[in-house]
Amino acid sequence: METKTIAITTGTLIRAFMVVLFASLFLYLSNVVITLLVAVVLASAIEPWILFLKKYKIGRGLSVLLIFLAIIFLLFSVFYFLLPPLAKDVVEFLKHIPEIFQKVTFFGNDYGFKDLSLYFEKLSKDMTPEKVTDTVKNLILGGGTVFQAGSAILSSVISLFLTFVIAFYLATEEQGVQKFLRIVIPSAHEKYIEDLWGR
Repeated sequence: METKTIAITTGTLIRAFMVVLFASLFLYLSNVVITLLVAVVLASAIEPWILFLKKYKIGRGLSVLLIFLAIIFLLFSVFYFLLPPLAKDVVEFLKHIPEIFQKVTFFGNDYGFKDLSLYFEKLSKDMTPEKVTDTVKNLILGGGTVFQAGSAILSSVISLFLTFVIAFYLATEEQGVQKFLRIVIPSAHEKYIEDLWGR
């Protein structure tokens, strides 16, 4: 019987350690990277509106401020005015799903749709628009204990605030996104990325 020897060199251990270190660093910094990407996209998205308002002699800074206030108002309006009616519609939809699933058959077999119908029937009995709204709030803000909810809210608020501040700065600065891209993109790919952003 032959024995096989597996040799693990110091170089392999160092490489494995570096991979784990970079992966954990990436996970740690992913919020920062996502915040920067969203800010760049947001600043790029409002650029046509800034140019439109510039035609009416409204300065770049005031244009950006007006656009951001409109975005914040729109987001607030969506959550405040559309979420309750949407929750009511979701509840009504869940109440009609059992009827739909009971009618589904393929070549005379229900293939488990009747069981699914019973599940949705139980789910829809307990479902109210308030529960749907609470579920959406828990998904956005995080559920759990008061500390976890507070931490999730604080983290979301800080991330949203940073995104808006960075996007505001990039949009207020003339060619701010191009300047930012020149800083973070290697010079070999700079022209391609600027051309891609310009489209």
